[in-house]
Amino acid sequence: MKNCWNFISDIGCYPDLNVAEQRRIRLMNRLNFITAIVLVIYLIVEILIKVYVFIPFLIVMIGLVHVTFFLLYNRYYRTAKNFAVLVIASCISFFTLNTGDAMSEVLFIPLSVMPLIVFGNRRMSVFYLFFIMALSVALRTVQPYIDPLLKLSQEEFYFFRVMNLINGIVITYFITYYFKKANESYESKLLHMNELVSEKNKAITDSINYAKHIQNAILPSQQFFRDQFREAFILYKPKDIVAGDFYWMYLSGDHIYFAAADCTGHGVPGAMVSVICSNALNRAVKEFGITDTGKILDKVRELVVATFVHEDNSPETLENAVKDGMDISLCCLNKKTNELSWSGANNPLWIMRNSSLLEYKPDKQPIGKTDSPKPFSTQHIRLEKDDRLFLFTDGYADQFGGEKGKKFKYSQFKELLGRIGNKPVQEQMQAVDTELEAWKGNLEQVDDILVIGIRI
Repeated sequence: MKNCWNFISDIGCYPDLNVAEQRRIRLMNRLNFITAIVLVIYLIVEILIKVYVFIPFLIVMIGLVHVTFFLLYNRYYRTAKNFAVLVIASCISFFTLNTGDAMSEVLFIPLSVMPLIVFGNRRMSVFYLFFIMALSVALRTVQPYIDPLLKLSQEEFYFFRVMNLINGIVITYFITYYFKKANESYESKLLHMNELVSEKNKAITDSINYAKHIQNAILPSQQFFRDQFREAFILYKPKDIVAGDFYWMYLSGDHIYFAAADCTGHGVPGAMVSVICSNALNRAVKEFGITDTGKILDKVRELVVATFVHEDNSPETLENAVKDGMDISLCCLNKKTNELSWSGANNPLWIMRNSSLLEYKPDKQPIGKTDSPKPFSTQHIRLEKDDRLFLFTDGYADQFGGEKGKKFKYSQFKELLGRIGNKPVQEQMQAVDTELEAWKGNLEQVDDILVIGIRI
C-alpha cells in the first residue's frame, strides 16, 4: 500500500526538477488521487441508492483526473497544474449546484489554498485564488434558484454532508502536512547551514586569532617601547582581530627609530600588507644600513613595490600590479642631542610644546606604487625638554560618532590633545581612549586606530 502511494505521489517527479517543484507535484498527485477516490465512492453510492443521474458525470471526471496524471508523466507541468485546478473546481461546482444542501461548497476552502502551493508563479497563484473565491460566491448566490438534479432523503443528505466534511478535512490535512514537511525541511536545512556557518566561523576566527599572535610577535612590545623614553603610550585598537595599522621601533646606538604606520585595508588583508611593510622597514635599516628617514622611506617604497610587481615588468603585469602600500610617520631620535629626524608619507607629526601645537606636514604620497613618485624629504627638529610627540594614523579622526554621527576630525583631535597635553602620559592615553569611546557610542569602529604619545 505504501509503495503504491509513493508511486502515485512520484508521477512526473523527475530528478532534474528542483526540490520545491517536486514537492508541489507530489502534493498535486495526492490531491488528484484523493479526488479520484472521492469520485469512485460517490459512483458506488449512486449505484447502491439507484440514482443514476450523476454516473456519466462521475465517469467523465474520473477520466479527467487520469488526464492530469498523464500530463504530469509527460512533463506538461504548467498544463497539468491549470487542468487539475479547473477539474477539481468544476467537480465541486457541479456537486454544489446539484446536491442542494449537501455542503459540497465546503471543499472550496482547501481548493483555494491549492494554487498557492502548486504554482511557483505568484501571478498564477493569486489569479486562481481570486477565481476560486469568486466562483464560490457565485455558486452560493445562484444555488437557491437552481433545482438540483439529485433528490435525496434527509439521511442521504446527512451522508453526503459527512462525506464532504471528511473530504475537506482530508484535503486540508494533506495541505497542512505539505506545509509542515516543507517547514521541517527548511528548518533542518537552516539548522544544518547554521552548524556549517558556526564551524566555518570558528575555524576562520581561530585562524585569525593565530594570525594575531604572529602579528603581535612582529610588533615591539609596548613595555619595550616605553622603556626607551621618559614617558610613552601606545593606543592600539584594531578594527578587527588583526590590523593594517602597526607601530615599529629599531635601536641603533644612541638613535631610536620609531613609526606609526597605516597599511591599505584592515583585518586580514591589512595585516598581510603590514607584514610586508614592517619587513621592508627592517630591511632598510638593518640590511641596507640607511639612517636618513627620508631615504629609509625611499628604500621601503622600492621594496614594497617590488614585492607587489613581478620581475618581468610586462605591460599586463604593471597594469594589474597591486597598488597596496602604507602611510607612515617615521622618526629617528638622537637620545644624546635630542635632535629628531622625521619623514612622513601622508601622515603628519604633531609636537606639543608648552601650550602650542606644532604640526609638521608629510609628503603627499604613499609608500607604494604611485604615478609620479618623488624622493621623501627629511625634516630635522631640535626638541626641547617636555616636548610631547604625537604620531597617529587616520583611524581616530575618521571615527564616526557624536549626536549627528559625523567624523571626529583632526581639528577636534588637536583640541583634545591641547586639553590633556600637560597631563602624565598614561592619563593622556586614558583620556584619548575615553574620548574615543564616548564619541563612538554604539556605532561600529570604522578603521584601525593607532595613537602614539611620547614625552621627551
